[in-house]
Amino acid sequence: MASHHGSLEVVRDDWSDSDGTAGATDAPGAVTVQMSGPNVVVRSSARLDRATTDSVVHLLNASISTEVVVVIDPERPRCSDSFASTPADVTELRCCQEIGCRPLDVETAADGVVRVAGTQSWWTIDIGAGRFVRSDHPLDVHFIGDDAWVDLQGVWISSVKLSVLTVDGSLVSGSRARVDQTCTHRLAG
Repeated sequence: MASHHGSLEVVRDDWSDSDGTAGATDAPGAVTVQMSGPNVVVRSSARLDRATTDSVVHLLNASISTEVVVVIDPERPRCSDSFASTPADVTELRCCQEIGCRPLDVETAADGVVRVAGTQSWWTIDIGAGRFVRSDHPLDVHFIGDDAWVDLQGVWISSVKLSVLTVDGSLVSGSRARVDQTCTHRLAG
């Protein structure tokens, strides 16, 4: 599958202001979506607008039905190719045995920032700046202090699991919250 697909790049074209000068310096950067092994990798620039962030959220939510893992790779530092292409364990691809069981949807928290519900905490991921915060409840990103953010190299999101590779090489993982908490995870086998 990965070898048959190219890259999709979401970009914003240059435009001219009313005075005829190019407004390209004000345009947000692009997001590149490509396959790396069995995973879909979103490589971002440092500055994302709302429309691009919403597109990433739609991609994350749509990936659930196709059992595809999405890896978010911020501009600096780029995550390693081995992290981006690591295949998921089969038990991490499907929420559970029940057909209607699925994780809570990912949501846009701000321009360049997404929020994912975990079973124990909320994960707020600043895609553009390459950082994340875990909290007991959803936080308004405008009230998160700089010292609360943890710098990351990459985020690995499946239907069941969230994993973040921090810049110091630590791996932080958690389970995603499900719409119906009575669903149970499949056992390996």
